Amino acid sequence: MELLVVISIIGVLAGMLMPALSRAKERARRVECVNNLKQLGVGSLLYADEDSGGNFSATVWKGDQNFNWLYPQHVPAAKTFLCPSTRNFIRSNRGLHSRTYEAGLEDLFNLAGDRAEKPGTSYVLTGFMGVGFTDVKVGDRIERVPHVKKTLSSVNSYAHYHNSFGLKGVQPGPTRIMLIGDQGWWDNHDFMQQGDNHGVYGSNMLFCDGHVEWVPTKRFAYVVEMSADGNRPEGLR
Repeated sequence: MELLVVISIIGVLAGMLMPALSRAKERARRVECVNNLKQLGVGSLLYADEDSGGNFSATVWKGDQNFNWLYPQHVPAAKTFLCPSTRNFIRSNRGLHSRTYEAGLEDLFNLAGDRAEKPGTSYVLTGFMGVGFTDVKVGDRIERVPHVKKTLSSVNSYAHYHNSFGLKGVQPGPTRIMLIGDQGWWDNHDFMQQGDNHGVYGSNMLFCDGHVEWVPTKRFAYVVEMSADGNRPEGLR
């Protein structure tokens, strides 16, 4: 009987400790995720300094998720593009960009899709924002594409066109314009879901000045709208 009591107590204690251990592990993964994004931020700033147009990325349309412009010159480790809270992976397979036809790692051209065991990057690149047009180099030609590309110049001068969240006319500046986020995926880009990198709790975000911060779910839609000027419904706040 005494043995059964001891076993029962151990079971209760284990049940109490497991959630705490799980939370501690997730906090450690978030810290590692922040370090990944900081490395991507340093690489993006180096790229912008070297680029004749001051572009933060080599993306050629709003949904372009190509990260090969960072790898391996500015970010030498492919695992840096993987959030540690996911089971995503990047293979050595080579591929071509769908519009520029430039070569690179196939999985650095695409998002994994969710936090499960899938090939692709874990981080969403938001290389464009707002209302307007940008002339970009696509292969050996120049194309005019919708939206404003994020550059050293544009993030300093851009003023919001839409009035969602009361932001019309606001100039966020590089400290409030996100460049890369680990929130997850285009099919639910306005709010957090369980399949996102850190579940429903929030997202680490890299901003154009190079700093990274944790954005909780209740502020997520506002910060994304501040960064993208996409006229998101305020009800998602």
